Amino acid sequence: MKNRLTCFTRAIAAIAMMAAAVSAQAAYPSKIQLNIEMWNQSGVDLALVSASWAPANTDYTGYGFAADAPTAAVSVPLKNPRNDSATFRVSGEGKICEFTAAHSVTFSWVSISPAPEKSATGRSIGKVPAECIASVTKGTNSMQAYSVRFVMK
Repeated sequence: MKNRLTCFTRAIAAIAMMAAAVSAQAAYPSKIQLNIEMWNQSGVDLALVSASWAPANTDYTGYGFAADAPTAAVSVPLKNPRNDSATFRVSGEGKICEFTAAHSVTFSWVSISPAPEKSATGRSIGKVPAECIASVTKGTNSMQAYSVRFVMK
């Protein structure tokens, strides 16, 4: 009798965990908003040279960050709220920074945590070394939006 009760209890617990996982996944929005802050601390004018969210063959003329107006902001809707990323490159006087913002979800049976983990990275890829700094500033527990600050020095 005790064996049947234990099996029954385990089966109910497994069903409850599966239902919780399904309901957590159902709560996801259809997109997630990435809010980008770009800070130009290089002392020179910078230009956007590529962006993963832009269509192929996009002309980036006019997409720049002046040294005398050192901040800019843009919002990018990412289509996969569970696992997606955005990458862009900024250059000026031989310095090039490649910046990436990403989010991904991992479900585990022990702890269901539906909010995706967010990350931001920056790396220097130009002939002249640059300091490329990236950090998530808002929305670490959000499923709708998060903000990332990118700094080029």
